[in-house]
Amino acid sequence: MRKKHVENCLAVSAIIVTPFVFFCSSDRPEAVVGTVPNWLFADSLHYRDAILNIVSGYVVSVIFYFLVVSLPDHLKKKIHQKHALKVYRSFKIDIIGLIFSASGKCYGTEEIEELMEPSRFREYFKEDETGSGGRWYDFLNGLDDYHRGRIATELEILREELQFLVSHHDIDDSEIYTHLKQVSVAIHAMSKTGVSYDEQKQWGRFLWALFSTFDWSSGYQDEDPIVRSILRI
Repeated sequence: MRKKHVENCLAVSAIIVTPFVFFCSSDRPEAVVGTVPNWLFADSLHYRDAILNIVSGYVVSVIFYFLVVSLPDHLKKKIHQKHALKVYRSFKIDIIGLIFSASGKCYGTEEIEELMEPSRFREYFKEDETGSGGRWYDFLNGLDDYHRGRIATELEILREELQFLVSHHDIDDSEIYTHLKQVSVAIHAMSKTGVSYDEQKQWGRFLWALFSTFDWSSGYQDEDPIVRSILRI
């Protein structure tokens, strides 16, 4: 946030100093000379060179800051965002595969790719093909220590990536910052959860909200909130 404040100050300052460059220039249009009071020019002629040197130095500093600090930071942020989205996609693919595995069902790449879409995920796991109450409950009933451990590992990998983004970039949007921190805390808590009957319910609520983009306060969302937060950093 401090870097963003510096950039705003530089931009405002550049706007302020631009008239000084114009009025101190020796190449003023005649129309301007005739309409602007002479004291703006005559009384400051002996200061013109000094002012021009100061302003020129300032402009060079602004350009230097943009090329050395602002532009590289922007490019670095884009690289980190792209990598984070790649990690998140890999995470979802692996978790959906583990959900199928715990359910005792065969699956392929096409099935996983299809269920990456939240609306299709909701539709698929709400169906009941065995009379057990839905495919989602088949997963929860099959969740054992092995699958729990694998899911917990994938969650921690995602958590580390989100923490990296938060710690390496200035996030001006407090909503995005808070969301990413809350997700990290929730992931850490879930990764320590076991597979008892009550804990299976916790896994079910957490993973369902994550993959179906369900929010307990506002319902299902059209956009994946984690993807949205990553792109708005």
